[in-house]
Order: sequence, then structure tokens, then C-alpha cells
Amino acid sequence: MLGRSLSRSIFAAMVPFLLSACPGTTGKVGGDGGAIQDGGGVSGDGGACAVLGGSCASGPCCAGLQCQAGACTSPADGGCAESCAFGESCQKGACRCDPASCTGGHSCNGADRCVQGQCVQGGQACASFSDCCSGVCANQLCDACAPKGTACSGSSNCCVGLFCYDGACTGGCQDDGQSCSLAADCCSNICKAGSCVACGAAQAPCGSNADCCIGLACSNGSCAAAADGGTPDAGQSLDGGQCFMGGHSCLAFSDCCSGVCANQICDACAASGATCASGADCCVGLNCYQGACASCQLDATSCTLASQCCSNICRSGGCVACAALGAACSVGADCCSGSCQGGVCACPNGGALCSSGCADTQTDPANCGGCGKACPQGASCQGGACACPQAGQVACGSVCTDTQTDASNCGKCGLACVNGGVCQSGACNCTAAGMTYCSAGCTNVQDDPNNCSGCNIACASYESCGSGQCLTQWASWPMPNSASTGLPNPSSYNTATPGVVIDNVTGLMWQQPLGDPSGTSAWSAAASYCASLSLAGYTGWRLPTEIELTSLVDFNVAQPGPTIDATAFPGTPHTRFWSSSPLAGIPSYAWFVNFYDGDADSDGVAVSFYVRCVR
Repeated sequence: MLGRSLSRSIFAAMVPFLLSACPGTTGKVGGDGGAIQDGGGVSGDGGACAVLGGSCASGPCCAGLQCQAGACTSPADGGCAESCAFGESCQKGACRCDPASCTGGHSCNGADRCVQGQCVQGGQACASFSDCCSGVCANQLCDACAPKGTACSGSSNCCVGLFCYDGACTGGCQDDGQSCSLAADCCSNICKAGSCVACGAAQAPCGSNADCCIGLACSNGSCAAAADGGTPDAGQSLDGGQCFMGGHSCLAFSDCCSGVCANQICDACAASGATCASGADCCVGLNCYQGACASCQLDATSCTLASQCCSNICRSGGCVACAALGAACSVGADCCSGSCQGGVCACPNGGALCSSGCADTQTDPANCGGCGKACPQGASCQGGACACPQAGQVACGSVCTDTQTDASNCGKCGLACVNGGVCQSGACNCTAAGMTYCSAGCTNVQDDPNNCSGCNIACASYESCGSGQCLTQWASWPMPNSASTGLPNPSSYNTATPGVVIDNVTGLMWQQPLGDPSGTSAWSAAASYCASLSLAGYTGWRLPTEIELTSLVDFNVAQPGPTIDATAFPGTPHTRFWSSSPLAGIPSYAWFVNFYDGDADSDGVAVSFYVRCVR
């Protein structure tokens, strides 16, 4: 058992040395070792002498010192005989506190020392360690402590938190009798019942190998050398009795039985599968791979088989990193997983590489039909399409819904009923009387100029909708006249866009080629034809009103015509064209314009005439 304090006889012999090592302190030890006087020591001839740093103005320096600038100094270095502590400087051969540098705001002078932020003097009386700034109370006197690695004869010489083991102060293990949880906690390397105890020497009684000191094993109840029949514990190698267990000083892994030398102290190693931060944590023969100790080899180490490498690739006798999915490769063995296809590591079985990893887009509800296309909660992925759990529902975005009644997905996903519309049997309808559902929602087609008489039938900018018909505001509508007459609003046409003619007077856009060059159409068929026409990138075409069609007539052209600008409208026949205007009071008749002579008249709606659409 290691002792914790020096005996009084040992300390009395060391006091002159300790006092001389305390800069700025002088003293004299009497015959009983109890008196200390300031100002001098004992000279070689029995007289008083001045110690290191003391004044030599009125007396000689002690042996080995010289008087320099009125103070005793060491001739060896011409100054201080020790390294000065933090906050001190070498002044007249002794370590003294700098007046303004002692931490804590203290200002030291004279023989004071700066210790842990306070100015104190060595040699002051103490009853325990806590009474001394330096933390060491020996023989009821404050003295400097020994730092880690300094020689010691007991733990009382060492600074707080350190212990004297194998003749040196150390902080890596505990003295006998102190609490512990592992063998590495104890300087003696044995932890029993939570306390550090001394190991068993040769012939000492034992119950297991753990009771015996390094190099010995428990044989027949006594500690004995392994050569005498003892068997080392599992995982230990005596190595001729030279390796050490946890807690002993070491320089390399080979010095420790457990194979781990951490901070120059032998420590227990981490076995295979145990967590680790680096290879230094793992037992001999193991490497730290992905946070755990493993028997495989790290990249660039030698190998003969792929299984010997942590990264699973053995190439040219060395372990190398594998290629992740999506990375370039030359052969399948390059890839960490999957196979090499077209020079890229691809997912196995034709799977797609998504952000979450490889996925089967035919069955994966998180990537159904493609990466990132997630099915609604509860839905499955079948053949690349989301299948909702309830009959009659379909997957629309993140929800399963019935498109026969869902106003947000009416008839199909994404088709919403707006402006008062409701979804009935998969179609948007209006419940209010007299309202019709068009693309913009519920509206009255009897007076809506954008949906006059029906959805998407728009009146011209100069027209209004009344009773389901586009009505011209005659007073403000300009009628073109032939340019040769000198009358107001001379006719002018823009034919820059192929297929259409823009009337610069009325602002109307006309269909240039005939609506049905091979024949004619009845009145209702003519209106349907214009409503479905798409020409020169334009839609929204309609059958012109009677007055609009009349605005194209050039009355300066003599019959049989055609009475129209032949340059703007080439190939126009001198015959009748339908208008959209019905005959008032006789719904079975409608107006037409005859480009034979420019006259307008009416006829039965079942009669077939030519068509020219306008917008």
C-alpha cells in the first residue's frame, strides 16, 4: 500500500531544500526543526547566511550562492535557480510576483509569490491542503506541490488530483483504497468491490488471474509465474512478463497487454463490434470502421480477398474504396452495391436511384411511377400507379378521392369546379336556376357577353349580349367605305399574317380562306364550324352578324361581283354567306349577305350557304 504523507523525520531533512526552492523566502531551522526566522540561513562555519534571493548587504550568502546587486543569486545561470510560475518574473536572482500581473487583481511585492491568483509566502502555517494556495500542506507548513511526472516519495508531495505511483506523480490512476470501476482506474491494476487494492505478488493467495500482479497467474490458489503452471487470462499476453495492464505508463501499443496506449497510459481496448472514434480505441488486429471496431482492413491496406476490406473492394492486393450508386465504374466489382451498367453503378433488378436510395417504381408507394411521386397515405403502388384502398376512389396528388363528387377533382384529378359550381356525376354543374356552368364558373348565357347563348361564345368588343344574342351598338360602330368614294372611314386591310385579314376600320379579324371551299353549310352547322375553328394560332372564332358581314361589301364593284376587296379576300365567290343573325319573330329563318350584288336577305336555316368566320 502506498503512503499518503511523508514522515516528520524525512520532511525535516528536506525543509532546507524546500525553503531554498521557494523564491523570495528565507528561513532558519533550529535544532528542534520547529523555528523559522526571516533573513538568513546557516553558513558553513555556523554563522547566519543569506539564502537564494536574500539580501547580502550585511552578511554573506549561503554556500553555492554569490552576491550580485545586493542579492544572493546562483552563479550557475546568473539569475534564478528555478522556472518562475505564471505571474512571476526573475527579479535579482529570485522568482517574484510582478506587481501588476498576479491574476485576480492582486499586486505582489517583496517575498510574496503569486499562487493561483493570490500573493502568498511559502512556509506559512497550515492544518490541511485547503489552507495552502499551492494545495500541499507538509508537517503543518505550506510548500510547493510536485507536478505530473515529478519524482515523489508519497502522494502528499504531488499537486491536488495527482498520486505518487512508481516514484513519480501521475494523474492516470488511483492509489490503493480509492473507489474504482475498472482495473485501469487503479495504479495497482486491481479493482475489487469498487476499491483499488494491491495486486498479489508471487505465492500470494488468489482466486483468479485478476488477483495477481503482471507476469503472474493464479495457479492452485497462489500467484505464480506462467512458466510454473499458471494460465494468463483470456485476451492477455504475458510477453515474457514485460507487457502491462491498464494504468501503467507506456510509449506504444506494444507496451500494453490490452494493445491500447492512450495518453502514455495503458488502457482497456475495445473489442470487435464495440463503438470507437479511431483505430487507437480498438484492440490489436482491429480497425475502427463506421464507428465500430472491425476485423476488416481499411482502404489502401494489403488484401487478397474482397471480404478482407472494410470497403469491400480488393484490387491489386490493396483495399480501395468502392463506388457509390450513381458513381462511375468500369466493372461490377467497383460498386458498393448494385451493378455497373453503362459505366455507372446502378440499382439492382432495374430499380431507380431516388433520393432515399434504390426503389422499385412499380411497387414503391413513396416513388410510384417515378422518383418522388408519393402515393396518398394508405394507398398502394401497383404497376407504377397509386391504388386507393376504397372502391371508386382515385389518387389525386396526396389524397384519395371520388372524382364523381369532389369539386376540386371533378371528373379527373385537378379539374376544379369554380364560381358556384358543384360536381355531379363527374361534371361541374350549377344548382341556381337559369345558370349555366362554363369555364369561368356559373353564368347566365342570356346576358354574358363572354358566353352569349352558350359557353365560350363571345360577343365583339362593340357588342352586348341580350336575350342570348350579341347585339351591335350601332351608334358607335364605324362602317367602312370604298377608298375611291372619298367617304369617311375608307376601307383598309392588314394581310401580314397568313390566313387572316384584319379590318383596320372595324378592328375585326376575318378568316381569309373560305370556311368550306368544297361546298356550303346549313346555318347551325356554320355556327358550329366557326366555334371549333383554330386558325393562325387563334381560337374564339364565330359566325359574323349580318351587319359585320355587310361591312365587307364594296358597293363600287358592279354585279355580278364579287362585291368585296379581291386583294384582301382572293377567291371569294359571288354568292350568299350566312350571318349569325336570326330573323326577328321567325326563328326558322336567318339573315345572309349576297356578294353577287351586296344585298342582305333572309332564308330558311336548313338552306346551305358559304361560311366566313370572324373574331
